[in-house]
Amino acid sequence: NTPARRANAIMADLSTHYSCNGGAFFWVVSGDSNGAWSSKVNEIIQPQQGCSAVMAGPGLVVPSVTPRSPTPPSPTLPSLTPPSPMPPLPTPHSPTLPGPAPLLVQEDSRMIAFLGNWQSCPTAEQMTQYTHIFISFAVSYTWFPEQNQCNEQCTIGSAVPICDNQNKQHLVDQWRTEGKKVILSFGGAGMGVSWSGDKNYCWEYCFGKEEYVISQLKTIVEDQHFDGVDIDYEYFYENSQQYRLPHANGPSARKFIKDVTVGLKQQLPDGQNIVTHAPMEPDMVVGSSYYTILQEIEESVDFLLPQYYNGYIDTNSNGLTGGGPNSALSHYSNLVHNMFFGDATRVVFGFCINDCGRFNTPARRANAIMADLSTHYSCNGGAFFWVVSGDSNGAWSSKVNEIIQPQQGCSAVMAGPGLVVPSVTPRSPTPPSPTLPSLTPPSPMPPSTTPPSLIPPSPTPAPPTPTPPSPTPPSPFPPVSTPKVNTGNDPEIEYSIGYSPRCGKNELHARETCGRPCSHSGECDVGDHCWSTHGNYCDDAKWASPYQNVFTHANRQEITRCGKTGTHGEIHARSLCGKSCIFNGDCTSGHTCYAVHSNYCPLTDDSQRRRLRGNYDI
Repeated sequence: NTPARRANAIMADLSTHYSCNGGAFFWVVSGDSNGAWSSKVNEIIQPQQGCSAVMAGPGLVVPSVTPRSPTPPSPTLPSLTPPSPMPPLPTPHSPTLPGPAPLLVQEDSRMIAFLGNWQSCPTAEQMTQYTHIFISFAVSYTWFPEQNQCNEQCTIGSAVPICDNQNKQHLVDQWRTEGKKVILSFGGAGMGVSWSGDKNYCWEYCFGKEEYVISQLKTIVEDQHFDGVDIDYEYFYENSQQYRLPHANGPSARKFIKDVTVGLKQQLPDGQNIVTHAPMEPDMVVGSSYYTILQEIEESVDFLLPQYYNGYIDTNSNGLTGGGPNSALSHYSNLVHNMFFGDATRVVFGFCINDCGRFNTPARRANAIMADLSTHYSCNGGAFFWVVSGDSNGAWSSKVNEIIQPQQGCSAVMAGPGLVVPSVTPRSPTPPSPTLPSLTPPSPMPPSTTPPSLIPPSPTPAPPTPTPPSPTPPSPFPPVSTPKVNTGNDPEIEYSIGYSPRCGKNELHARETCGRPCSHSGECDVGDHCWSTHGNYCDDAKWASPYQNVFTHANRQEITRCGKTGTHGEIHARSLCGKSCIFNGDCTSGHTCYAVHSNYCPLTDDSQRRRLRGNYDI
């Protein structure tokens, strides 16, 4: 069985090899609830519809797209002139999308502040730094110093206070008007935690009452105008832990986590249905039942907020990459790749300012950690912190925002064929209108003046000047400038970096084969487009181009590789096919382990590499 996001990723990968393909089918309709599965996979397929409807040169047979219509097309009157050898193309149709299904919010580079609702309200100066504010917490207990008094029916107190222990609805409405997302955080330590010696176990009274919890939270979200719900669950979920109530056990805890998450995503109103989790980082490791649950239902989790201050990872002392196998980067990368299929925008890095002892992270340290993270994941989910009262005048958040804010919007880029790039989806009760198939090669985005390192590549459209059909069929592989012999590129040479648009089957092909420079797709051979590219060394005359037939046999890889430490380390690691790595310690001195863009660095094993660029082991 293939979940929707996995199928989406597979079709995106397929389109890098066959940009115009036959699409997908699935068994069976009864499993496609409200079109949720098909609509997710259609994010890749529908923008390509009509890709085969292009004028063909003599000898090239290209099928045309016939519009589907509930009524037969009107008959065409006989022409008074002899029929042309190629009939005119039909008018493209607008395919009908399935009915609305819960959509994941797609954002990046967040600055999320948790607001203790018993504490002072944030100032306007603080709010200018935040993209999201999480109201903490909605609970089902009455606070007492020694032990909280649980509501045995799991009735959640409402209206939920916003700050100063009061329901200040005007602030919620004001913040949302300013473009902030205001999320209700349900749970927290007062509901019960897994720490030794904790006396609270209010979560256990909620086990088995999942529908009641969902209904209450939905009502609160609607009444108090929140944008969604965060689940802050820090309690037991394994079989062997010390539950207090007779009916509470591992299965009932796991069912509660799963059913409430999925139920909220399905039942919260459109535009107010963001669902997140903020777990302690020891709970988000392979083998943990909590981790496994979120893996299974990741389509119901918009983004994850691991607390890198409530377990064993000490970012204050070790930074991002220190701590060996227990480094924050290793933990973060596992979530990105094994839970969210490589989408780093769905993992938000967590800090504590003042309340967490040795795990407290000063602003300059957090700034350095986020800067380091951006060298591995240039477009990521941003940061969150506990708690607003520690962010005096926005001093902490503004320092960390020096790294985060310049990246905001990095995912909001239209992608070309086969390029997986999360886009910002407007919150709407109806799906966006589909894009009509183009009669010219796909051209979602013209060359950008934004720094190329922050934008994924995209094809550059050809101008509307008509080009007559070629008198001969296109060759099976596009001619390029005379290929150089790949004598192996020197890792010690400082190659100049370029971002010139180039011709190719896709961005990967254009970049890795150093395709012909271009300004629009009309300058490329039939079947190729003009692509803006990730940084590369193709513009440097010292750089030895790879073999011309690389597209026909090379494997596409996206792994972590060693490259020279510095601003352009990823380009160095990718272009010279640096040694595969997991930690910085796997690389030699002066080199860092980088997550690299797709490349043609096929591996047989770590000791024998068949490389198309360079032959060295750093």
